[in-house]
Amino acid sequence: MVPAVATAVETLPNTFTFSECTIKQIRDHISSSVTKTECLRHSPMDQVGYSGLGETQQPGQIFDVEQQCQQTFGSEYKFCGTNDYYLKQMCRQIWCRNATQGPKSPCVSKPYLPPLSGTTCGHKMWCINGACVEDEKAPSQEGCKFGDRDTSFCLKLVLTEPSKCKTDMFNRFCCESCRQFKRKLYRRLRL
Repeated sequence: MVPAVATAVETLPNTFTFSECTIKQIRDHISSSVTKTECLRHSPMDQVGYSGLGETQQPGQIFDVEQQCQQTFGSEYKFCGTNDYYLKQMCRQIWCRNATQGPKSPCVSKPYLPPLSGTTCGHKMWCINGACVEDEKAPSQEGCKFGDRDTSFCLKLVLTEPSKCKTDMFNRFCCESCRQFKRKLYRRLRL
């Protein structure tokens, strides 16, 4: 009676949709087991929810992708946002890595681990039903949300060829190293 896990983007919104047969079995069970299911026949009480949720605030804005990794795997885990593969599919499945094992630690996930609705996936974009959707209500994500894609490579290259930070592609790939370099350069120029 458990719904099949949806892994394809087009079926993700139906992850917890039951078949007609399953719905009938649930209804039959509820109506036949009077004593065990009495509470299900009462009108719902006031809705109870997370008190921190504003009317327009999405759960993925309260718990960002880093916090979702930590809640799932432990406090030492971070989102694998430094790899294009994991970034492209982050709205379907979150991949995390143990940060204490260094940047080369393997990314791990669970068979079904979609992000919370409203998890930021780009500038003015967030995850809704398994897709990264553009929305004016989504937060601005200018900067470097997930860090360098390869920290050691970026640091070496920025130190030897800092002019690379002027190119858009390199700046996206090594955004954190370029940002640190620009800060240091700005401080020197101010003195």
